[in-house]
Amino acid sequence: MQTGLQITETLKEVSISAKRQKEIDSFLHSLHDELLKIPDSSNEPLNSLSWLPPEVCLPFVCTPLKVKGNMQYFPPSDIQVIGSYQLQTCLKEGANVDLLLKIPKACMQAKDHLNQRYFRKRAAYLAHVGYYMSMNNLVSEVKFCYFTDDTLKPIVCITPSGSLCKFLTVKIHACPDEDSIKHARLHPLKSNVRKTWYDGIKCAEADERSLAPTPHYNSAILADLLMDSHLQHLHTTLKDCHGYIDAIKLLKVWLRQRELDQGYGSFSGFLISMVVALLSSLNKINKAMSSYQVVRNTFQYLATTDWSLKGGEWQNCDYVNVFHDHYEVVFIDPCGKLNLCANMSTLLYHQVRHEAELSLKALDFSQSGFNAVFMQSVPFLQKFDYLFQISKASAFQNACDKLDISDRVMDHGSNCITSSLPSIGRVLIKGLGDRIHLLGIKPHKYKAWKINDSPPTWKKTESNVTFGILLNASHAFDVLNKGPSADSEEAKSFREFWGDCSDLRRFKDGSICEAVFWKGEDASARRNIPLRVCKHILSRHCNISPSSFSFAATQLDMFLSFPLKPLKNGVTIGYNGTGEERSSEIMLAYNNLCEDLRSLKSLPLSITNLQGISPVLRFTEVIPPSCCQPNGKNPTISVNEEQIQVPVPDKSCPNFYPPIEVLCHMEGSGKWPQDVDALQRLKAAFHIAMADELKSNNEEIVCMPYQTYVDVLKDGYVFRVCVAYHREIGVLQTQKNKDGMVKIRNTSQSLALEKQTVYLPHLSSTIHGLCQKIPSYGLTCRLAKRWISSHLLSRQISTEAIELLVAFLFTDPQPYTVPSSAQSGFLRFLHLLATYDFASNSVIVDVNGSLTDEEKETITSHVSKHRDTLPAMCIMTPKDKMRSLWTSSGPSKLILRRLKDLAKIYQSLLEGKLFSTYMELKPVFTPSMTAYDVLIHLKSQWLPRRHESVSQVQNSMSSKHRAIADVTFDLRILPVVNFDPVQMYLDELEKSFSELAMFFYDSYGGSVIGVLWRVPEFQPKPFKISSVSGKMLNSEGKVVPNVEAIIEDFKTMGKGLVHSLDIRPDKWNI
Repeated sequence: MQTGLQITETLKEVSISAKRQKEIDSFLHSLHDELLKIPDSSNEPLNSLSWLPPEVCLPFVCTPLKVKGNMQYFPPSDIQVIGSYQLQTCLKEGANVDLLLKIPKACMQAKDHLNQRYFRKRAAYLAHVGYYMSMNNLVSEVKFCYFTDDTLKPIVCITPSGSLCKFLTVKIHACPDEDSIKHARLHPLKSNVRKTWYDGIKCAEADERSLAPTPHYNSAILADLLMDSHLQHLHTTLKDCHGYIDAIKLLKVWLRQRELDQGYGSFSGFLISMVVALLSSLNKINKAMSSYQVVRNTFQYLATTDWSLKGGEWQNCDYVNVFHDHYEVVFIDPCGKLNLCANMSTLLYHQVRHEAELSLKALDFSQSGFNAVFMQSVPFLQKFDYLFQISKASAFQNACDKLDISDRVMDHGSNCITSSLPSIGRVLIKGLGDRIHLLGIKPHKYKAWKINDSPPTWKKTESNVTFGILLNASHAFDVLNKGPSADSEEAKSFREFWGDCSDLRRFKDGSICEAVFWKGEDASARRNIPLRVCKHILSRHCNISPSSFSFAATQLDMFLSFPLKPLKNGVTIGYNGTGEERSSEIMLAYNNLCEDLRSLKSLPLSITNLQGISPVLRFTEVIPPSCCQPNGKNPTISVNEEQIQVPVPDKSCPNFYPPIEVLCHMEGSGKWPQDVDALQRLKAAFHIAMADELKSNNEEIVCMPYQTYVDVLKDGYVFRVCVAYHREIGVLQTQKNKDGMVKIRNTSQSLALEKQTVYLPHLSSTIHGLCQKIPSYGLTCRLAKRWISSHLLSRQISTEAIELLVAFLFTDPQPYTVPSSAQSGFLRFLHLLATYDFASNSVIVDVNGSLTDEEKETITSHVSKHRDTLPAMCIMTPKDKMRSLWTSSGPSKLILRRLKDLAKIYQSLLEGKLFSTYMELKPVFTPSMTAYDVLIHLKSQWLPRRHESVSQVQNSMSSKHRAIADVTFDLRILPVVNFDPVQMYLDELEKSFSELAMFFYDSYGGSVIGVLWRVPEFQPKPFKISSVSGKMLNSEGKVVPNVEAIIEDFKTMGKGLVHSLDIRPDKWNI
């Protein structure tokens, strides 16, 4: 029932209204009359066409220039409305009406099918029409464009004047009568472009007899001749069948949302209409079916058939094998003469099949299936993990020369792009092999042009040919391509394909095989292997140089890098690659610590569970901590026989070493106290006992116990171990009133402890498992956190909330597949922030699929009922179905609105620069400071994380560093842990002025704090003793903020840390 309502509303939204149809019909009648008034022309040779006025240029690139035959314009013998408007399947957005002008027989001559004569006559006929229509008051603009981006087929595009100008485009086609050229002459095996004419070289008579077939040229002519026949067939199929008509509209929406109906060789609305007609003729659908049933059956057919192997056909065709020999994809028309997919590549066709399969699965999800299939856009840039363009047109010409396909170039009207793409696609698929699930393509397009301009040549595309790679995460980054056995017949072809990259290798099983090894020192380098494969095979087989490529794949990785950098004090910070190896190193140290803790014998209670809760232990920390390197140059103090470094005001801030938090759960016992203070003292005793035994068991370990935790320096990393007792939450919830009555209720302390000891460990475990399963998840999380922090919002939204938002994209990826690269994951993250309706809907994150549909429905109902009391951004999990625990402290509605605005702006910016270098992408991670009322600039020497900023990372990459010195480190010294003066300063500012202002900062090396006044608090208010902090009396005796005093407090509180303040009084008034 719900799906039926969605279909009805969608069809209402995309269909042309009856009122608008009347306007269009009226315009078409007037246009019909005006077209018949166009005067005749004189009879001139096709070479000269001197009767064309100088104000119009022939919309055809004449290569070669000379051709036989004459041309004279006569009014069309008939004018028909064809296409989707006539069939009532036209969509409202970007509405096109197709008009077909029948070229009279008097304009045609014998042998017009040879040597491009037909196409040049057609272009001249339309040029004459376009010129006279440009002077008509009915139209506001006349342009030429290539029909389906085929350079052989220009058409006239008319924009009406008046109210229809922003709504409608009329496309005028021209073709002769169906019987004007014998169909037998347009068989795929026939040759209709003579080499002697095309090359200008005279061939021997024997060579003339062995003419190269021109299947694409022939199909282009035949498609024109059969236009009327195909329209009649569709009209008969769709007559009085609203289910078919509505289904075609939905399928067109589906194609448009996925950009599959754009560019050369696209899967057009006409093709999908013919597919529906085919299914009807095969009795796979019938007129009693609803539009939804027709759509499902169409998806089923597309997903389960393969036209690249066995063509779709209405009836048995005698020469179907001939079609397969000359075309990549075969879909034979009802007449059995024309391949409707003559221009389609297998790459795009398999993309359609893949989308149909995904859509079929999505429709099985009752809650979101319809929206995912029809309402959500699936941009090419977001769908694929890796993208690359061939940005130089000369590369296609080189490919044609290397592949020796001059006959195919002649067949395609000299278009080297369309001629070489089939071979390029086959080479890429063979080379990438099981590294990919799918290789997609976004075909090239051409701009429309003014009638007095020269037509664009095949090189002058509006957009480059773009390839998309959907990675197979299991094998995408394998360093070895194992080939056939050295003594097998396939070994020779393997060596020929890979060239010098292939060599013999002995494997563990004793076999000796051909293999290709791709060097990859770390995970970051291995992520470039698919790109290196593409470069090698296209250079070897297609003569396309690497300089002709533009890649969009791993550029964003640079924002996660932290190149090794030696500091003046001898300490080296940073890591190789993007830090995965550093995180693994920390995880190994954590596992070693857990073994040490479990081996403790002197504790009165045993340890039941150890749980790491820091982001680095779930591989989502933006900058994994550097290994501690105490070298004695920083001052130390002695505490409990341990040496601890301390910060000194006169020197630079010590390096930042965040503690890696570990929860240590102890077993239950009746001897645990039920008093809060006693419980804290007992936990402190456990920390002391742990520290003592750890030191006694291993002299290399440094331990420093505190009341609430114990810091342990293990393998160069500081771990902060906290004892947890599962009943402590209940103790904090138990309160006695004056009468001695006991009440159980939540307190701020109990909620915080529950979050820390119950929810966070569960979340950490879940996220860690997701990272292990999908490595790209961790990279995407880190990029998302980096971006949010770079725009000074790191204190406004928790790191756990960001991880859950990214997890939502990975666990519920519809209408996509799970992203296998950080690039696609990050683009989808920005799109989610920009478009998701957080005000009405919650984000339900079910990583392990444990929630039933009924439970999800219950959560949705609860959020709808209690929306006013829940956070602005609701993120629900199986462990937290009602409260949205991770967003309870933010973001607020104001911050969420800013997040959405920023995401929308920077998504557009990133997509426009996706094929750019690091420096060109840097603005995506650069904040705008114009929105803030006050900017607090900080002294760099007291910024312990200054080296982690985006600008500093870029400088580290481009500058030459001093050689890393061989310094001896004293691993018995505990470094300054978690010391960040900026965060302490921010805590004080928020504690003192949170009612008057909001504070924004980039936690990863930011040097500026942005201050935004809370505007409602600046309204004059009555005097109250309880609210005079930071206030003063105005002339009316009311209380207003004392801005000058507040700003002075900013300076005073940040003495030694604050460099200067940039005050912007023009942005606010008191």
